[in-house]
Amino acid sequence: MGLLYSTFHRLFGPPVNQAPFPPPPTRPPLPISVDIRSCSRRRTPVAALQQTAATLLQESLGGHLQVYTDGSVLQATGQAAAACVAPALGAALSCHLRFPANSTAAELAGLHLAADLLLLLPGQQPAVILTDSRAALQLLRQHQPRQHTVANLTARLMAIQDAGRPVSLQWLPSHVGITGNEAADQLAGAAHTNGSPVSSKVTQLDFARPALRQAVRALHPDPRVASGVRFMRVPDCLPRRERTLILRLRTGCSWTQARLHRHGRAPSPACSFCGADETLGHLLCACPNLEAARRDMTAGYRNLGLPSYSDQDLLHPERSQTEAFRLLLEFLQSTGLATRL
Repeated sequence: MGLLYSTFHRLFGPPVNQAPFPPPPTRPPLPISVDIRSCSRRRTPVAALQQTAATLLQESLGGHLQVYTDGSVLQATGQAAAACVAPALGAALSCHLRFPANSTAAELAGLHLAADLLLLLPGQQPAVILTDSRAALQLLRQHQPRQHTVANLTARLMAIQDAGRPVSLQWLPSHVGITGNEAADQLAGAAHTNGSPVSSKVTQLDFARPALRQAVRALHPDPRVASGVRFMRVPDCLPRRERTLILRLRTGCSWTQARLHRHGRAPSPACSFCGADETLGHLLCACPNLEAARRDMTAGYRNLGLPSYSDQDLLHPERSQTEAFRLLLEFLQSTGLATRL
């Protein structure tokens, strides 16, 4: 728990007190559309998407006050910003978040800006909020949102409707030449550096879990897991003793001469067979005294279509894990390394 708290404090700063969670909605849900006439973003040509979106904006939503929103996240730092634009009014708002966040958090910040803008504008003209984030709209579709950010946004949009202005939300494809969407995208990108205000509408706790998971994973002793590579479990069908041995080798907990020497428990890091530094990679892949047993193991890996050039190749097979580990265990047992390491 102490590690999680210190990691949270390092990533997000001290926790900020948030308003009470809004009560669940009792009125009909907001009109939310996550597509445009069944067009697929992946399979529909860009020109067709642009034409379909333009037709929707002119024919179905032409009488609405159109508010475009967008979010922006810097990949290097995770810093997030957002903006909203109402071209018909020449109005725009932007903000940034005080903590690293994902794209959904940035898009929700943009939707909160749209709510801010509509709350400032008098009148009862129907309004439509246009966003290119299906993920954010899917969260708003939940009957009882679990995130404070989403529940608060739903309550604010409901309040706008109660004041007499009908509000709907519509998904639009990004980067297909829609003027309002492109303007919101440019303003959101500029919000990282133009001194935009900090948004208090998107709360830290709603989006802390993915960042905490990534930060804690980076501390994993297995460098592959720490770098985000998908972790391949050791097959449960292997005996417990053998699974434990493989896991120790994976995490670097093998008592090679080099490690014993590093801990002051051996006079020299030299291999007892050939005199080279005895690391795990040396024993598994290079020591000439073990070449005969190694030849059988590497031939088996080749038959499985697996590389065997390094200790990482041997300990992290991408497929046929059970067969590969049995070959590795046979090598370790025949050479006596299973009991030595």
